[in-house]
Amino acid sequence: MQRPGSALHIHYSPVRTRHNRPSRGLLAGAVIFILYAAVYFPDTSLNRPHPVFWRVVQGASCFYLLFVIFMLFIVLFPHYHRTSTPDGK
Repeated sequence: MQRPGSALHIHYSPVRTRHNRPSRGLLAGAVIFILYAAVYFPDTSLNRPHPVFWRVVQGASCFYLLFVIFMLFIVLFPHYHRTSTPDGK
């Protein structure tokens, strides 16, 4: 019998395997963001070697900025991580 809400259940495994590494998700997000930047970011004043190259560079720098801001908040505010206690509070 299926548990209620199990279709929306996110599986958490405390063991890092090759299937659930956060670095793979981060890499996939970076690739998708840079591809999006290559297609949709506006052209810059630089046009050699090719405008798409400079859009990829601009997208990579934007992703790096977002990553640094994300890491800054993880380092500055570690006490906001939710922990569970045995009594459920």
